[in-house]
Amino acid sequence: MNSYLVFEIRVWLLLVLILLVAVGLAVGVWFLLRWIRRSREEEVAQTQARADADAMQRRNRMLIRLDHELKNPLTALRTSVATVRSAAEDDVPDRAVISASARQIDTSARRVARLLADLRKLADVESRAIDFQRVDMDMLVHQAVEDARTAPGAEDRMIVATVARAPWKLPDVLGEEDLLLSAILNLLGNAIKYSSDTDTVELRANEQVIDKHRWVVVEVADTGAGIPVDEQQVVWDELHRGSRVRQVAGSGMGLSLVRAIISRHGGSVELFSQEGVGTAVRLVLPVLGDAPPPGELEGYGAKAAAASRPVQPFQDQKSHSGSTGGQMLPPREPNSEERSIMGTPRRTSKRRIQTVNGELVDTSTGESLGPSGEQPAPGTPGYDSGPYRRFKPPHPGPEASPQQVPPNGPHSGQQSVPPPAPQ
Repeated sequence: MNSYLVFEIRVWLLLVLILLVAVGLAVGVWFLLRWIRRSREEEVAQTQARADADAMQRRNRMLIRLDHELKNPLTALRTSVATVRSAAEDDVPDRAVISASARQIDTSARRVARLLADLRKLADVESRAIDFQRVDMDMLVHQAVEDARTAPGAEDRMIVATVARAPWKLPDVLGEEDLLLSAILNLLGNAIKYSSDTDTVELRANEQVIDKHRWVVVEVADTGAGIPVDEQQVVWDELHRGSRVRQVAGSGMGLSLVRAIISRHGGSVELFSQEGVGTAVRLVLPVLGDAPPPGELEGYGAKAAAASRPVQPFQDQKSHSGSTGGQMLPPREPNSEERSIMGTPRRTSKRRIQTVNGELVDTSTGESLGPSGEQPAPGTPGYDSGPYRRFKPPHPGPEASPQQVPPNGPHSGQQSVPPPAPQ
């Protein structure tokens, strides 16, 4: 009996010990989870505090710049008003003095109005609801180039556009067309404004895969003076003007507006510049099929531009069949999801058709379009139905090799020859 009691006591002691260990482990896990949660909360609080401090610094810098930008025109206004008042008190008012002062008043007032309009535009972009629609980026970038060529000073620049259009045109994105056009025009306008008469301005665009998602990449580059390294981090600040370009008219709101627009559309912007060489600004936007819902777009691609690659045209045929490590996506057949998003891939580039040895040949690509005067019947390879019906070759013809008809398209690697200047 005593041995049984001793055994029972030992069992109960063991159970109590197990219970104490379990309670100790539970308490330890609770304290550990509490410590982890507090650490995360402190980290989030520190991150938020740094963000708030950065925002406060940007706000203070903007207010200082705003004070500086307003001080000069307001001083000119007061001086001109005093001059007009003094001239009006004379027995014979000097009309020339009054006229010059009136012009100065008008110039200063316009400068202030332009500055306030840019500030309102930025506030509007950052706060208002965006009307998200399907945007044809292929058409948009070409429209931007055409508009930029009519801008003041553009007549003395060589503006070149290289847009990837094979195996299909640039994908569509989700956004507000006017805002995206304004962002690209701002970049082109800066490239024109801050370059000299003999410099080149290029707009390059293609589709890239970044972190297993598809993005449209648009790059605007120039061969201007470039931006000093110590100023490249603050060029995105509102009202910032470079130390070497203060003589050029502008409010310093262009890049801030571009970044705000692209961020609201789920993309991001990066600037690459080398002093004395030139500047390139690269923006990325999520392709329509890969974009999140409109309510989740803002900030979606905050790091996509930093992970993107420079936009370059294809240099040889090997690039077309290489891996995705190239500058652009290799040709491939679209999957069902992409077809539902983009429709059937179709050629949109302008063709230069000639007859070579009885074959219709597109001399811009070296492709054979079949026997002269013939067209594939419906249902046969090479026939494309639908609203964008185009004649497509089922396969390249042996008689239309690149050796006989050298390609000269924007992605052929050949040197493009500009058209002759008008007499």
